[in-house]
Amino acid sequence: MIIAQLITESHATNYRLGVVDGILLRAGNLHNSNKFDKTIDLLQKWKTYILSSKNDVRISQFYALQANSYNSLYFIEKSRLYLKEAKRYAENIVDDNPRYNNLAKIYMILSNTFETSDIVKLNFDSILFYRKKAYEIQAKIIGGGVSKTGAVIQESAIGDIYLKAGKIDSAKYYLQKSLQTAKIHHLEKFAFPAFSGLGDIGLKEGNLDTALYYYKKASVLASQIDNIGNIKDSYYKLSTIYELLGDTSKSVTYLRMYSRMADSLSYIEKNATKASSDIIITEEEQKQHRKRNYYFAAIGGFILLLMILTYILISLNKKHQKAVEQHKLEQEKLYEKLGKFKAEAIADKINDKDLREVISLAMANDPIFLIKFKELHPVFIQKLMEICPTLATSDLSICAQLRLGFYTKEIARYTGASVRAVEGKKHRIRKKLNISTTDDINVWMIKL
Repeated sequence: MIIAQLITESHATNYRLGVVDGILLRAGNLHNSNKFDKTIDLLQKWKTYILSSKNDVRISQFYALQANSYNSLYFIEKSRLYLKEAKRYAENIVDDNPRYNNLAKIYMILSNTFETSDIVKLNFDSILFYRKKAYEIQAKIIGGGVSKTGAVIQESAIGDIYLKAGKIDSAKYYLQKSLQTAKIHHLEKFAFPAFSGLGDIGLKEGNLDTALYYYKKASVLASQIDNIGNIKDSYYKLSTIYELLGDTSKSVTYLRMYSRMADSLSYIEKNATKASSDIIITEEEQKQHRKRNYYFAAIGGFILLLMILTYILISLNKKHQKAVEQHKLEQEKLYEKLGKFKAEAIADKINDKDLREVISLAMANDPIFLIKFKELHPVFIQKLMEICPTLATSDLSICAQLRLGFYTKEIARYTGASVRAVEGKKHRIRKKLNISTTDDINVWMIKL
């Protein structure tokens, strides 16, 4: 309501920067709610208006927000292209504090592109280099309060990458420093990563009460800022810690909340990725349209021929769009079937305790996962081996995760592999099991 009022009043008084600030705030809120496709769509609609402001601070923020959203949807190269634009405008900012703040954000997002695109340990040096560079730039900012928001975020980000690399002491140092900075400057709402990370360290060190304390703090913060991804993660971690503490009732409650949230988030991510792909295609079409206009002006003698060609292209495009819409409709029906099959398989064959154990083992990439899964679904494994006796253990593990409803991004995240590598494995499994390219592999596994 406040943002809408800011935009309305700025429009009424013809205050362009006020409108731009309102749009950027709205886009930031959408991004923080994991609505990355809506963030991109909003910024694309206002692109011309924002660029016409000729304000380096706002334009740099505009490109950085786009880059962050595309990176969250695994469009890595697209994200890095926008980061170059963001950096170009940020370096032109005259005032020190805004320049440092924007540059720090850009290097932070750049570090995230290396974390998303491949195995963390492989890219550890690159990620740490850019995060420390962001932190060093942020340290130059003069003042306290809100101006220290970046410091809170970057300290926790450095701690997070140390934690993922297994460097516990360094991780604890930066996560505690982030929490301390947040408390000093009253920025606790940005401390979710610090609380969650310290909870993970407590769990690794066997301090279950400490882990529970930090996980509860993280869960409250995630709910306050309505970050779906953080809420989902906190539910799973609370389920895990209560299981270890022997409180089965709370563990199962949080596991069910996690499962519902995970299904919802997977659906949102699928639609967001599709929508973002459409936006990228639209951008390319706009570039081609500008090129055509240039040639129209340069080759006036062939205008009639070009009009005929344009008519043909439009006709073909309409047919293509119709085919795309039909494909999307078929995919939506397929996802509905997948949700039904997944729910039926879990409800009929796996009780809460077994479900929790299987999911936990899969998410931890534990070698015991496949053994436990075979105990629960011996017939499924037997059918796979009858179709293709040469299936490797790694193939069976992927098949098991697909039957449980895991999507490509989830398998990549939990196994530490890249999305491209998982797609390659799925392609090879299709060949071995003679699965048609028109069949959804998740549905095929559930129906087997």
